[in-house]
Amino acid sequence: MRLSLLALVLVLPFAGALSACEGNSFFGEPRLRADTVSLAAATSATTLATAINLVPQGLGGPLESFPETPADADRYDFTVRVVGGQLVLRPFVPIGSGSGAEIGRSTRDFDALREAPRSGADYGEEAVPLVLKATYIMRSRPWSNGVQRCQTYAKAKVTALDAAAQTVRLAVVLNENCDDERLAD
Repeated sequence: MRLSLLALVLVLPFAGALSACEGNSFFGEPRLRADTVSLAAATSATTLATAINLVPQGLGGPLESFPETPADADRYDFTVRVVGGQLVLRPFVPIGSGSGAEIGRSTRDFDALREAPRSGADYGEEAVPLVLKATYIMRSRPWSNGVQRCQTYAKAKVTALDAAAQTVRLAVVLNENCDDERLAD
């Protein structure tokens, strides 16, 4: 009886965590969201958004993008900047924590990239230059689904780039599930 009770005490929290985390790639279907966002560098004189957020904000809505204000400093995952005359996408990394958003350039074609890599070696916290038709892999900053620490995986492709206007258009596919790296059905 004690052994059964002990097994039940050990297994129930784990079972609850599994069912509550619908984003584990071993369970359920991916919740993919495809969107196109137009962004501009914060230094440009445009009304376009300058940042995007991959952390899920609710089902079915557009990918969150917005102009930055000082109050938004911890709300976005990536911002467009100009570095050395080139547009870059810079991940948000909290000062001193090293636990922020990450990005990498993929060698695979956007449509052929069906799953984001899990290895940290494929991502970095440094800004990456934006190149027309290039494909990028992205991981959001950590967030909580109420049960566990999660990250959102995404892929992006530069579909338009105007260096003079400091603007970029990205096609983005992200999986809103917790730690689910699948980017295609």
